[in-house]
Amino acid sequence: MKPEYTESAGSDGEARAAFPPKLRLFHATESGNGSAMRMSLQPAEGQKDGYVMMTLAAQRTPAANGSPATFDWENKLCVKLGFSDICRMLQVLHGMNESIDGGKGLFHRHGRFMTKISLRHIVSPSDAYVIDVYRSAGGGEEERHAKFVLGSGEAYGVSVLLEWSICPICFGMPGAGAAAANAAGKGADAA
Repeated sequence: MKPEYTESAGSDGEARAAFPPKLRLFHATESGNGSAMRMSLQPAEGQKDGYVMMTLAAQRTPAANGSPATFDWENKLCVKLGFSDICRMLQVLHGMNESIDGGKGLFHRHGRFMTKISLRHIVSPSDAYVIDVYRSAGGGEEERHAKFVLGSGEAYGVSVLLEWSICPICFGMPGAGAAAANAAGKGADAA
């Protein structure tokens, strides 16, 4: 699969490719009940806290006749993971807990919607970590559900990425403030 990119002009006017920093994992199955997960980092900036955006989508169609499997990104479930969410997920990924809060999970309220994020370690039929996201409205009945299973190797990689994300989520990207100030100063010089 080709990476998506956009062309942007650098400060000296030359074009360069800007690749969106996202982790993408696709688990398609022949039966069509697989899923996909994306994770992207939004560092802290100014007074805004940073976060990791996690998006899950169910498989729409299986691969057939040389065409790849497709995923239902239109009905995706997105959750914003902050510092404490990530710390609680890392406790499971590092083997300190078998699940988040003894299976209770994390809860996020946004308007009239309630989202539950569950992460649990399983050992049968194979060693893996299951991420479940449930979204419900008003009365509490489940509106949508998405699930993604991380194999032990993927879980290790995701845990490293989540560990690394804590610093930019809390403190932003080193030098980002200086780069913005320099860009603002160059614009003022030109005026």
